[in-house]
Amino acid sequence: MKTFKLNQWRTFLSLGCAFGLLLGMKAEAAEQAMIRLQQPHGVVAQSDAVQHFNGDIDVGKGQDRLPLTLTYSNGSATTPSFRWLRISSPSMSYITERQFAGQKNLSIDVSGGLGLGSNQLLITAQGPRGATLSWELTTAKPVANSLTMNGNSITISGNNFSSDPSADSVVVAVDLLHSLKEVDSD
Repeated sequence: MKTFKLNQWRTFLSLGCAFGLLLGMKAEAAEQAMIRLQQPHGVVAQSDAVQHFNGDIDVGKGQDRLPLTLTYSNGSATTPSFRWLRISSPSMSYITERQFAGQKNLSIDVSGGLGLGSNQLLITAQGPRGATLSWELTTAKPVANSLTMNGNSITISGNNFSSDPSADSVVVAVDLLHSLKEVDSD
């Protein structure tokens, strides 16, 4: 739950209208939306031999306190998969091809498992030349469910906010606020 102080009642009305647009979204669709925190990284087999790769997952300030999902993709629609692989990291569980259970993608909850900054991945894999393994880090999109006014403060309640209040921010569409103030003028 977040609380934000406002200077004027009129600003609150404008902010309430702006957030009303956000709150008008279907909750189910908004909750399922994911935000990509890191562009996909990956490795490509240069031969059929066993190969060793290094990778990393960069976590920014405040992101280490978000609900995080790491998704590995062994192969794609246009590239082959590795026949076997081993992924290790000092901060996460050991991964093998068995966890993929015959699927191309494997998503793992890594909330609280990654530290701020670079988190190393050590990958050993064997597959046909051109086999790919990629990974991306995502989090659920924050969703505001309600706004309540108490004096000069607004309480915004919702889901998927960071456990670190300084990592969350509220952006107000200034053009929308000016338009609403002009309509509301005496």
